[in-house]
Amino acid sequence: MTVRPTPSSPTAARSPGPASDGRERFSRRELDEVLSKYELGEVRSVREVPLGTPASPKAVVDCARGQLLLKRRARGVDAPEMVAFAHEVLLGCQQRGVCVPPLVGTRGDNNSMVQIDDRIYELFVYIEGSPDPRTPASAGLAGALLAELHKAMDALTGEASTRWTVPVEATVIDPARADRAGAVDAEIRASVRGVLERAAAHASGERALVHGDWHPGNLVFRGDEPVAVCDFDNARSGSRAREVAQGLVQFSLRRGAPGEPPEKWPAEADLDRLAAHWRGYRRARPDGTPRPQAVVGLLPGVLMEEVLGAATPDPRVVWMVLRKAQWVEDRADEIAGMLNV
Repeated sequence: MTVRPTPSSPTAARSPGPASDGRERFSRRELDEVLSKYELGEVRSVREVPLGTPASPKAVVDCARGQLLLKRRARGVDAPEMVAFAHEVLLGCQQRGVCVPPLVGTRGDNNSMVQIDDRIYELFVYIEGSPDPRTPASAGLAGALLAELHKAMDALTGEASTRWTVPVEATVIDPARADRAGAVDAEIRASVRGVLERAAAHASGERALVHGDWHPGNLVFRGDEPVAVCDFDNARSGSRAREVAQGLVQFSLRRGAPGEPPEKWPAEADLDRLAAHWRGYRRARPDGTPRPQAVVGLLPGVLMEEVLGAATPDPRVVWMVLRKAQWVEDRADEIAGMLNV
């Protein structure tokens, strides 16, 4: 497959913009224009699906080649060289045995992307599955899969096969992001900054290739088993300890009941799932596991940065996540002891 940015072709196939639910949509003409770049045979149906970030519309294409997933890259992760780098990482991991949704090449030059009107589109084989069942078994298997992904990325780095500029994580934890906390009072903002500053003290300068957005929504499950890793949009050089911490956070979050306001959500984490994710990673990659103390130190900061990454953080969610981060800080020794077993 060719991984090559090409000059954008002009078209009138503009997207209609966000719908009432805030999700971006494809226009009919946009779909026709993009799909015409591929050899698909008969197209029986195209249905948009609400997967992933609302800024990146997706559609399942049922055609003679099977079921495929069309995706328009979100702004901010759609620089052509950035996409080319992510595709090279994805293809390299696939060649090393990690199950990822295979890219579909364009007609003629078998390119991994389509560029139209300064937007970038990708087409993948659609992998059927289900959401994370949120069990300790699924958390452990996801930890093992993250370790396999990191091993594949190490091999890719060792072969120096990437031809593109590697995006670099600016900081592991950035205390300045406390200023993004939105309409919260000064005391809460100061508490958020304190969490981030304490977590930043545990960051090291070691960098390696990372997935960049490791959470259950970017995995396809069948039962407890994760069968594919999706969404390499944020692949970059970054902190492995932070990525492992992100996994521990994401696979141990407790949510409230449907419709329950965020401020009522429980503060505590599911420590059984957290420990299972760690054990899965450590067993699959015993020689490359980050220090438990460093990972535990990063956990509260990673929690806070998750909510501060939103365009307009909801003050209620900021307060809920701050409670969770403080709960983790208060139990840092207990959690570190679980990881050291």
